[in-house]
Amino acid sequence: MNSTTSNIISCSLLAAPYQLNIWFDFFLWITGNIGGIGNMIVFRSRFVHKRAYSIYLFSSAVADFHYFNFELVTRIIQNGFGTSLMNRYIAICKLRQFSTTWSNVVSFSSFSFAILDRILSKQRSNKYRQWSNQMSLAYKICHINSFVLVSSTCSSNHFLATEKRQL
Repeated sequence: MNSTTSNIISCSLLAAPYQLNIWFDFFLWITGNIGGIGNMIVFRSRFVHKRAYSIYLFSSAVADFHYFNFELVTRIIQNGFGTSLMNRYIAICKLRQFSTTWSNVVSFSSFSFAILDRILSKQRSNKYRQWSNQMSLAYKICHINSFVLVSSTCSSNHFLATEKRQL
């Protein structure tokens, strides 16, 4: 093996992680978008839309769709193409930190509300069953959940805090 062959192999091995980040993450991005759009279509269909749990699951699908389209795209740009977004653009760094926390917590809590709605609908007691499948309550819970999590995520992550830069 001569030096040109070893240089080609070493260059290929150095480029492999970047190519893997680009192609594997692109595959995850495509399948995540297809799955997210599919979930949004299913949970807005005529048959399922009449149930309160579909509102919670639709909210979860929207949060997951947001996660795939913001988090994974910035990861592909940063790790695959070697562009340092987090050091160069502070606003994108803060938005990514906020978005990661917000979309995961909204998705999980919406899914938990859907489970709770289904558990309440299967109870023997009318006292508990009356709280299940209430569409107006489901809309209110989803909106309150999103806004409360926005305010708590902003305050806990110091999202709006500014940094003092020294010249």
